[in-house]
Amino acid sequence: MSSRRSNKVENADATRLRSELEALKKQTAVIEATAAPSDTVAHQFDKLNGTEQAAGSLGVHPEAWKPIK
Repeated sequence: MSSRRSNKVENADATRLRSELEALKKQTAVIEATAAPSDTVAHQFDKLNGTEQAAGSLGVHPEAWKPIK
C-alpha cells in the first residue's frame, strides 16, 4: 500500500529560508517606498543626452573624450 504524506510536513531549513525571504521582501518594499523617483539611477540616466549616455555606458566621464585626430 502507498502512504500519502500530509502537506504540512516541512523541512526546518526550508521554513527558515522562507521566513528570511519574506523579511528581505519587506525590507525591499520599505526601501522602494521611501526612495524618491528622482533618486533612481535609471531616471537620472534617461535625462542625459545621447553622448552622455554613451559615455556613461562605457564608464568614461564625458569630459574625458578627445576627438580622433
